[in-house]
Amino acid sequence: MAFKKKSPIWAYFEDDVNDPKSAVCKLCEIKISRGGIGRKATTSGMLNHLKNKHNKEYYKLVPTFPKGQETTNQDTNAKKYHVLIAEMIALDEAVNIVERVGFRRLINSALPRYNIPSRPYFSDNVIPEIYRKVVEKIKSLLSETDYISVTTDMWTSLHNHNSFLSFTAHFIDRQFNFKHVVLSIKHFEGQHTAMNIAMSLQEIANLWDVRKNIHIVLHDNGRNIVKAVSGAELALARCFIHTIQLIVNDCVKVQLHVTQMITTGRKIVTHFNHSGTAQEKLHSIQNDLGLP
Repeated sequence: MAFKKKSPIWAYFEDDVNDPKSAVCKLCEIKISRGGIGRKATTSGMLNHLKNKHNKEYYKLVPTFPKGQETTNQDTNAKKYHVLIAEMIALDEAVNIVERVGFRRLINSALPRYNIPSRPYFSDNVIPEIYRKVVEKIKSLLSETDYISVTTDMWTSLHNHNSFLSFTAHFIDRQFNFKHVVLSIKHFEGQHTAMNIAMSLQEIANLWDVRKNIHIVLHDNGRNIVKAVSGAELALARCFIHTIQLIVNDCVKVQLHVTQMITTGRKIVTHFNHSGTAQEKLHSIQNDLGLP
């Protein structure tokens, strides 16, 4: 006796002609066990496959299930939790936190009816939507001011040796409140030439349509960044604090006894950083002397 397929999940599956206990995914042709034949067969395996392997199709399908049959992730409260988790990822955590056992246990205990979406769902849907809303808000703020000052900097990550270029706008809004927004932290590829840096600065300014509003660009004294800002035809000013720092460093370095003292200090630090025995001895002496 044939049973009518009422579940909407069959839009993505078909019967396996060679195995009545299985179904075949139309998207990837993977065979999925249904656990039985006829009324003993279930669609849970098919649903899990769709959720794990075809996330976008899964979340298109979820609202078509009768209430109580499946996840409540499309409800208003669930969407609120989606956003809160995505904001936490943006502020504090890596996106793979949603796959970690401890985090899932916490959420399942606090919100037992809430079904945590997969990592791709956050990466492809929730976080991009938050990004779009933040961009709109920043553009609205920028539209309310006639002039902005920009600070820019370049650095190389000690973790992965990638280089980055930052671009931050500073301005006063119509209520005379000071505002600052980071418009870009751009992964900088290629050589750090003045021309390449200038092109990146122009690209960021044009992307946010603020080139005409830039009053001045503040930067450090690096030779390439100075040439880059000038090459981008933007008004520039060198960072006063960085200039003072360079002056102090130059004054210190010409004093032999100071450089010798710094060298000795570095050797001491290096020794303790590379010797567990030395660290234990140092801690013991600190405890005896009542030092932190």
